[in-house]
Amino acid sequence: MSYAARAKGVLAAVGDELLTDLGPAFMERLRDRLLAAGLTQRGVNARQRLLRAAARWAAAEERLTHKPLPVVRLRSAERVNSRLHPTEAEALAALREMSGETGLAATVLAITGARVSEVVDLKRGDLDLSSGWLRLSGKTGPRRFPLIAELRALLGDRASSTNGSLVATNPDAPLFRWLMRAPEGAVRDQLAHACRRARVPRFTPHGLRRMVVNRILRAGADITAAAELMGHSPSVMLSYYRRVSSEDRAAGSPRRGWAATGGGGRPEEGWGTSLGTALD
Repeated sequence: MSYAARAKGVLAAVGDELLTDLGPAFMERLRDRLLAAGLTQRGVNARQRLLRAAARWAAAEERLTHKPLPVVRLRSAERVNSRLHPTEAEALAALREMSGETGLAATVLAITGARVSEVVDLKRGDLDLSSGWLRLSGKTGPRRFPLIAELRALLGDRASSTNGSLVATNPDAPLFRWLMRAPEGAVRDQLAHACRRARVPRFTPHGLRRMVVNRILRAGADITAAAELMGHSPSVMLSYYRRVSSEDRAAGSPRRGWAATGGGGRPEEGWGTSLGTALD
């Protein structure tokens, strides 16, 4: 990315703030705005360094009073347990703090339990509205996830055969409109930032995956069918995800949908999540 493009992003984030107020608090506000715009921490650091260099030049030209400016990062104390999975309420609270493409991708993660690498690389052609499946391709090979109502509402318009100008949409075109080179890192950073703003325990995209696995198992899904849905072997499901108690199964049994059909036939609506529609 060119210097001019980075400078334009910094100016947009600074907004109407006076540069005479430069200082650590100013740089922290700049960091938060850049993170909210979807940049990774690396991108945020680069733009903070750009502003710091510009401030040094302005001080040398006697246009500003020189003030040492730090590059403000997310607090290093915010360590996260990758094995932690949020409650549905905690996940929803964090997702409400997200927006744009990173927010949409995180919502898809919370509904499907897919790996973040699988979601950020989705193509338009991976949405099969006619048969009702979302195709995923990950480290364990290709698989399908049912297009439940939440996913249709979130992604359906991106699977259209035309883009509004009567030009056919390329099925190999990216599903998400990423403006950064490392969208996977952007989703991780934005999710961490959203957890902090929502004041919930910090969790990772993999935490959402664990949450969905537990949701499916609580709903009474067969372990083999659940493993296939998540791109795991049954042994991995049992080794790395918690075993479901009889109380869990009782709590999940009233829910209808894919689990209630035994994993066969057309996927029905809403087997254990209202996250997508709740964000509308």
